[in-house]
Amino acid sequence: MEDSLPIASIEKRPHILRRVKNLAVQVRKDFFQTVPAEFAQSVFSKFRWRFMFLFKKYGWKMILAIFVYYLVRDTTLYVLIPFLIARKVLGE
Repeated sequence: MEDSLPIASIEKRPHILRRVKNLAVQVRKDFFQTVPAEFAQSVFSKFRWRFMFLFKKYGWKMILAIFVYYLVRDTTLYVLIPFLIARKVLGE
């Protein structure tokens, strides 16, 4: 037990919401990064370059974030809101 670190020297990680916010800020900075001249010919090639750049940097985390975003959005729009409206209209 002599080689264990004292509690005061252990670095605390930021809260999960702070880490998500910091990640979102970094992704936004990366997304609006200047596109190289060879890819700046059309809007589609700019978007493709930015998407590939972000995918190479963040990988599966980016795909997971997009999936979760659309899952929450679509569940709210197409399941939760109609359910609440139907429950209110039918008087349950």
